[in-house]
Order: sequence, then C-alpha cells, then structure tokens
Amino acid sequence: MPGAVVKVYYGERRMIYLNIECRLDRLLPFLPIECRLENLDEVVDLVDVAGNIQRLPERDPGDEAEVYLQDNGKYILCSVHSESEGRKKYTPLMQDVQSMFPGFVLETERAEVEAAAA
Repeated sequence: MPGAVVKVYYGERRMIYLNIECRLDRLLPFLPIECRLENLDEVVDLVDVAGNIQRLPERDPGDEAEVYLQDNGKYILCSVHSESEGRKKYTPLMQDVQSMFPGFVLETERAEVEAAAA
C-alpha cells in the first residue's frame, strides 16, 4: 500500500483510498473517473470533514498533492462552478453528508452565516 493515502467520500456513502504521492495534474483528472462521475470534465476539489476547501485546482499543477492533503485524512469530493464576480460555488458530491459527518458546514457557508450575523 502506498505511503501517503487519504479517504475520499462521494455518492451514496462510497469511499476510495487515494494515493497522494502524485502531482495535482495527475490527481485531479483521475478523481472524476475513479468516482464514476457522469461528467468526466467536471472541475472537482476536495473538502475536509471540517468543511475546509482545499482549492486544489487553483494550486500549481506540478505540486505534489501531499503538500496540501493530510496523510490519513478524510475528504469529501465536491464540484466547483464559477459564479459571477469571480466567486466559486462548491457542492459536495456525497449524499447526506450530515449523517456521516455531523456538523459538516462548508467554509463558504460559514462565512455567509457570519457575515449575515455581523
């Protein structure tokens, strides 16, 4: 088994082990294929179970994934869509995230709640 791996959750409580000892330009195109997404050209990213977006597509494609992902970490696959004003919308590609990871809230949603409360 490879030295540095993470668990990636997606779909209906599906999970894959992902070797992170590779470059991002290899890892990111591999995820839609391995997770059997309908749209293989979909831009994807990983979010840790605390809701922190890793922003891997924005990183240098030649960087090693293990620089950004924690060995033995748990991540949720999400899609990335561009919105107006350069904003991005992140959507978890795991059904019923809350049942497996209670308290899960994307960092973008936390920021919106905090801004509304201020």
